[in-house]
Amino acid sequence: MATEDDVIHVLENIKSPKLASRVFKWAARQEDFQHTVFTYNAYLNALVKGGHGSKARKIFDDMLYKECLPNIYTYGIVLRGLCDDAKTDAALELLQDMESKMLTPTTFIVNMLVSCLCKNGKVDAAYELYKRLSDECSLDRISYNMLTYGLCKADQIDRALAVFGEMEENAVVPSLLTYNGLLYGYCRAGRMEQAMTLLEEMIEGKKGSDVVPDMYSYNTVISGFCKARQLPTARYVLRRMIKSGCSPNVVTFNTLLDGLCLTGKLDEANAMFEYMVERNCEPTAVTYTVLITGHARALRIDKANDYFVDMLRRGVEPNVYTYTALIGGLCDANKVEDALEILKRMSSTGREPNVVTYTRVIGALCKGGQIERATKLFNDAMGSRTAKCKPDSYAYSTIVYWLCRQSKFLEAYEYFLRMVESKLVAKPHIYKAMADGLELVQETEKVERVCLEASAHGIELQQKDAPQPLNPHLPRRKARKEVFLHKWEITKRAM
Repeated sequence: MATEDDVIHVLENIKSPKLASRVFKWAARQEDFQHTVFTYNAYLNALVKGGHGSKARKIFDDMLYKECLPNIYTYGIVLRGLCDDAKTDAALELLQDMESKMLTPTTFIVNMLVSCLCKNGKVDAAYELYKRLSDECSLDRISYNMLTYGLCKADQIDRALAVFGEMEENAVVPSLLTYNGLLYGYCRAGRMEQAMTLLEEMIEGKKGSDVVPDMYSYNTVISGFCKARQLPTARYVLRRMIKSGCSPNVVTFNTLLDGLCLTGKLDEANAMFEYMVERNCEPTAVTYTVLITGHARALRIDKANDYFVDMLRRGVEPNVYTYTALIGGLCDANKVEDALEILKRMSSTGREPNVVTYTRVIGALCKGGQIERATKLFNDAMGSRTAKCKPDSYAYSTIVYWLCRQSKFLEAYEYFLRMVESKLVAKPHIYKAMADGLELVQETEKVERVCLEASAHGIELQQKDAPQPLNPHLPRRKARKEVFLHKWEITKRAM
């Protein structure tokens, strides 16, 4: 004969949810045995531990149907299963059901829900839950850290600071994770002076002997100053980092290199790279991509290529962004043949070019008067329905724009239609160029189609102050052509 204690003991020691289900059902069939809230709790716990939170929720409903009243532990177990499955809405509904039965959530339940909501991006709901239940139960340090970090990530630094203040009032000692969360919040909000003050206090031990800035602390502040374009201060933080005995890692250097390149301080970036290598910090694909991008944008193509060669020498595999940066620089420097060679190399190494890569080369070919090669590359790389790379609105706009510049309006119109069929929207000047060009060759129906497409996207193509014929004695047809040519020249200059 099965007893309640026997069933609970077996269920608590079973690791397989399937076996737990069999035991639970077997017990229910035994003579004079009836499941209690305690056997249900043991079974539900076995299901949740085995990753079957949804099934636990169904068993919970079955429990209610059989008029076996759940207790606070039952709710806690099922809530844990829902949180593990990231079913936040269902968890909040169950919490509401629990409170309607006059059961007060325990500290464990509140902490679990706050953490779950923050992890799943529902910070406002977590904060509201915290405020509503803070008088009844307190959060632990882990949940406070989750909530402050979540609020900072949601750009609610002032709320995060308020929660931090309440954390101290409730005698919950902040940890390094707490302060790192605040550093992140200050930097994200652009409040760099406060971030620096907090970091200095942490370095000087004013926040406790166990709160010593780590790699994350320094990297967060360095990143903040780089984003704020305060590179001298970012470099000062690097020096403080090294002086304190915390060695910078590749993320530290990549952040600084990116900041220096974005602000055009390429010589300083080169020196920083050398310093990075001297410290035996191995560059990554991100490192080289940042440097190649910076030098390529400044048309320092030789230096960008040097980094590319060094990258290969060190055995660092270029990614699609590395190739695209170098190809873009070569295109900007009117070295389109070199760009095509890099494109071939890229494909041969198994790195699939993306739409940006192809569009840069297509644009450079067009600019160099090689429109036929440009359209061939477009069609070969992105033109078929089975192509891995699909053109975006900018790719279509590039080809349409340059075909119009070459007065190949009907060919441009074919690409325009393909763009429309792909449900892509171009910039207003593309619609205008297309309409004016088709008007010039008297394709009235096609002009109307372009105008309709433009209008559907809120783009107005009406001409203002249309020029009059330069010679009023011209026949009407020639006069119209002269007007169109004049308008087209204006459009081309505007493109």
